[in-house]
Amino acid sequence: MKKMMMTLAAVLCCAMTMTVFTACGSDDDDSKNPAEDTTPKQVAMNFVLYNTADMLNYCNIEISYDNGLGNAKTVTLTKDMVNENFSWKQMLTADRLPATFTISRKVTLKQSIDEVEKFTYTRGYSYAYALYNAAGKRVFEGTPYASTGSSDGSGAKIAERINAGALDHTYTFTFDAKGNMTSK
Repeated sequence: MKKMMMTLAAVLCCAMTMTVFTACGSDDDDSKNPAEDTTPKQVAMNFVLYNTADMLNYCNIEISYDNGLGNAKTVTLTKDMVNENFSWKQMLTADRLPATFTISRKVTLKQSIDEVEKFTYTRGYSYAYALYNAAGKRVFEGTPYASTGSSDGSGAKIAERINAGALDHTYTFTFDAKGNMTSK
């Protein structure tokens, strides 16, 4: 009986030892689960350009933008192209790095505003961007940025500013081959 108890104790001891060492072991096989690629290969940017009701009513607003690789497109804003806050939004994507996104706004008068007592305008914009690896998985998200606010003045004074190009602006965002934003 004593021999049987010792044999049972030895079997239990072996079973416990195997369980402990099995729990501590690693079954990770790097060839089956390679490390995730975090190398940025693509960039996507959400750009928002703010306008005012006065700008949309009295001005032609022409926007030129590209896809980060030099393919440009131009649109003239209309009221149906903006949201309820008069914002125009565009997703810009480049399927390779380096990339440079350029967004230009040109504002011209479509009718006289000399007699308008108060004209409200803005040069506000915001953007957010993210970097993706070759498989299209997000590897980095940049800090969003916003420059908002509006100003106003009499129609005659604002007309002079518009004619002088004060509301025109070009925004350029450059990303190097590693995905770093090098200019904005």
